[in-house]
Amino acid sequence: MAERVPAKRREFDAFSGLQNNVWAQLRIAKELKGQLHGLKGKRILEIGVGNGSLMELLESQGAEAHGIDVRWENVKAARRRGLKRVVKGNAAALEKSFSAKRPFDAVVSSRVLEPVVVNKADARRILEGAYALTRPGGVHVHYTFEAGPAPQLLKDAGMKVLKKENLGHDREYHHLVVAKKPN
Repeated sequence: MAERVPAKRREFDAFSGLQNNVWAQLRIAKELKGQLHGLKGKRILEIGVGNGSLMELLESQGAEAHGIDVRWENVKAARRRGLKRVVKGNAAALEKSFSAKRPFDAVVSSRVLEPVVVNKADARRILEGAYALTRPGGVHVHYTFEAGPAPQLLKDAGMKVLKKENLGHDREYHHLVVAKKPN
């Protein structure tokens, strides 16, 4: 018997199936550029690299991009793009895979903190691990398809939420959440 997939999940999967969501990636890069006053030489961690296209975009603008993804297929796809600083791992692996001795200027994610992708406890672990790896004054930019707990979880992790911007025509979808770690 075929598994019944809830309508929200089917809708999310259809949206997620767009491997190169260029619009969201350009918006993330633009936000990072403004928050960090340029990307050249900035250390940026992407959580959930997908096929590596956002990392590739960030590197093309001078950033030192690093990434982590739970799926080997995604790590391999990113490496096929020539991206070497990509590791396989989950939230628990963040602090094991990257050193807080070399903190990141920014952390980004695209459609990772979705309620249909990770539960609230896992999202909390992801953000707490990312917070520990972010330099004081560093920023987080998270693109979310569905309105979810990201802003509150960022606050709970110690970040100051700078903005939650609706990027779409529909209030329920397409949010960009920007937060800053206190100095």
